[in-house]
Amino acid sequence: MQLVFGLSFCAQTEKPASESTLQAYFNQWVQQPNLTSASIGILVKNELGEIVLEHNSNTSLVPASTQKLLTTASALEQLGPKFRFETILAYKGELNEDGVLKGDLIIQAGGDPTLGSDRFGGIEALGKSWLSVLKANGIQSIAGKLLIENTVFPKYLTPRTWIWEDIGNYYGATPAGFSFHDNYYQMVLRSPNETGALCEVVKTTPTMDHLTFDCQVTAAANNSDNAYIFGGEGSELRYIKGTIPKGRSTFSIKGSMDNPELLAQKWLSNYFTQNGVEVVGNEFQAATTTTVFHSHKSPELSQMIQLTNKYSINLYAEHFALWLNENRGEKLTVELGAQSVKESIGKMGIETKGMFLVDGSGMSRFNAVTPNQIVELLRYMRAAENAEIFINSLSVAGESGTLRSMFSGSTAAGKIKAKSGYMERVRSYAGYIETLKGEKMTFCIIVNNYEGSAAETKYQIKKLLERIVAHTK
Repeated sequence: MQLVFGLSFCAQTEKPASESTLQAYFNQWVQQPNLTSASIGILVKNELGEIVLEHNSNTSLVPASTQKLLTTASALEQLGPKFRFETILAYKGELNEDGVLKGDLIIQAGGDPTLGSDRFGGIEALGKSWLSVLKANGIQSIAGKLLIENTVFPKYLTPRTWIWEDIGNYYGATPAGFSFHDNYYQMVLRSPNETGALCEVVKTTPTMDHLTFDCQVTAAANNSDNAYIFGGEGSELRYIKGTIPKGRSTFSIKGSMDNPELLAQKWLSNYFTQNGVEVVGNEFQAATTTTVFHSHKSPELSQMIQLTNKYSINLYAEHFALWLNENRGEKLTVELGAQSVKESIGKMGIETKGMFLVDGSGMSRFNAVTPNQIVELLRYMRAAENAEIFINSLSVAGESGTLRSMFSGSTAAGKIKAKSGYMERVRSYAGYIETLKGEKMTFCIIVNNYEGSAAETKYQIKKLLERIVAHTK
């Protein structure tokens, strides 16, 4: 049997499934020119735990975002599906009968990654909700300041193994005790009509007036977003490099916030003042007592996990991992959160030798797991108390999340529920398959260091998964 996998994704010559075994298909698949020097690990098991297809399944490989399966499963098992993060509203000082708070409004951070998230109404909805709480508790003005107290996470949490290109952009937003607007801002650029000419920054939302932007982005003839923001914690300079399409009056990209607490203090103070509860900002001698008047709860963990796995939200995964660790404050690190995930996997009875975790999201290239470990985790969760919540958090081929467009119109549509992973020279997929004959399988495919384009490798994995869906005993 000869299979042709052209770089242009031309039509392929394949024999019907009944005329070729899955193993024979794979033997041809793995010999494609762009895969011959790649590190590839694959494991497919049926419902009885029998191996259907295997290749280097005990080799440690960089998993990219399929690692989120480990983190979200651990969070479900350790914290429970109804777990909520809690943020406390309180004040220090005296609230007089005229509604004037002679002191400071205190927000006690609780590690909630969803505060002000556009996925849950945005910063306007959060501001409106808390403004109503202030008025309902008789607070008509605040003579002091709005202060955020963070004792749950350390001041600096950028993982030491994340790359420079990632940490300035929205997907590299680092966790914070008080996260705000998913810890990212939107930047609007304007590009001239001339190819190669410099673009300019129009505005940022929310306003990032504490940062200085050096825009080195140029206009390009293509329609691609190839602009990246560079900068990290402790620096007020951000420079933007790359290209955006020419002739655009507005073109939006997203950057990560370096200090969400600072931005939230400014934004919330202004919002309250503009809507009837002035934050004056006077200095007050620190009061000895704190009066708590409201507890803000995050959405339930089950809902947050749905978003994390379907849309691969790195920030949420990092918050889950951090919260699994018993340390709080300056003692806590992203690496300790990752260690707690690994310990949780071990408690499930899964061998963790060869598992190297340094974050919760899979962003670091220092992470490594084996396909066998991921498959065993998936098999464990299929039988777990929270199985339905976990499985329904995965993307469905041709229908939702990161698998929607990949399998649109495919014979595998609706037959695969999985998590995808992608970073440069890494493609990974792991989850559950129901074959055309109704057989249930669990699988993991990880490909590291392939040649050629990411799109080509994605297409090849798609064809392999379609062949697995067509597999018969």
